[in-house]
Amino acid sequence: MQSKTFVETCYNKTDCFMISNSGQLFVNSLTGEFIVQVDFNKFKIGNDTLDDWLNDLSKTYLIFKAQLSPVDVNIMVGNTNQSSMPSIVPGTITFNGITKPYKLEIHYSGSYEERIPNSELNYPARATISTQIAFHAKDFNIGNRKHHYTKTIRKSIARGYVNEWIPEIDNFIKN
Repeated sequence: MQSKTFVETCYNKTDCFMISNSGQLFVNSLTGEFIVQVDFNKFKIGNDTLDDWLNDLSKTYLIFKAQLSPVDVNIMVGNTNQSSMPSIVPGTITFNGITKPYKLEIHYSGSYEERIPNSELNYPARATISTQIAFHAKDFNIGNRKHHYTKTIRKSIARGYVNEWIPEIDNFIKN
């Protein structure tokens, strides 16, 4: 299940932002691997004027990858009904073909079972998380592109759904 994701930066001295269901969160309950993946192409709405600031980002995925502690894994997969204090997770960000270390602060919301209205679909109990990643465009070599991103690029997910690991994610990360 995808999560609502917010992206913001400054382009041509104007603050630009967009919200989209473009983020995915995965946890491997056996190994503790954790992935946050954002597809910038999904932020485009089809209006050339409004989408122009995304042109240099839309062919790029942002991937945060980390190894979680057993306590964090248990909270994410719904083995505990408690919320926790914020957790700092060291990992790496890969963006525009460049990988850098990054410490991500994760805020958990309690585990619960979600029922889809007017449907027989139910998702098992699982936590939702809120997090934000902020970086300078120049750190990932996108500050010198046509749009000259000069400010921080922020990406945040509020109450994002944590998905169980699927085999396809391994292939995606390798490519």
